[in-house]
Amino acid sequence: MNTVRRLGQWTGLTLLTLAVFLLAIYFFVSHSIHQRMDKHYTFAAEQLTIPQDQATLERGKHLAFIKPSLSRHYKPVKRRRVINSRGVSHTVFDQTS
Repeated sequence: MNTVRRLGQWTGLTLLTLAVFLLAIYFFVSHSIHQRMDKHYTFAAEQLTIPQDQATLERGKHLAFIKPSLSRHYKPVKRRRVINSRGVSHTVFDQTS
């Protein structure tokens, strides 16, 4: 009976030590993360010159239009219902030119 009691004490002490150790690691990591999140960085403001002449604006419009996302999605879209029966409907989007 005495050996079971001593084994239980050692097991409890080991688990308690492990729990305290893991708790200390958790608080250390948590504190480290919060310090990094609260750190304030300072940067010098840069001067950025943006040309506003007509040729540059036209070039920008051209580049924005020829990119795949705008040239595909810029055109107006009309909807056409393909299937319309008892709670089932399917809509197809057709691009108009």
